[in-house]
Amino acid sequence: MADPANGNPSADDMQEQERRREEEAKAAEERRLKEVHDKETEDRRRADIDNTVAHTAPADPFVNTQGEISHSLSVSPP
Repeated sequence: MADPANGNPSADDMQEQERRREEEAKAAEERRLKEVHDKETEDRRRADIDNTVAHTAPADPFVNTQGEISHSLSVSPP
C-alpha cells in the first residue's frame, strides 16, 4: 500500500505522473513537428522568391554568365 509519509506514491499518483509525462512528450513532439513544418514552409517561400527574382530581374551588363563582376567595360570604337 502507498505511504505518502514515507515518500511512496500511490497508484493514482503514479498514473497521474505517467499521464503528465505522456502529455509533455506529446506536446514536445507537436512543437518539434511544427518547427520542422515552419522551416520547410519558410524554405519553400524563400525558394519561390529566389526563382521569381531570378526570372524577372533585368540582366546586369557588369555581371557575366558565371555571376562574376566585370571590372572593365568593352567599348566599341566609333
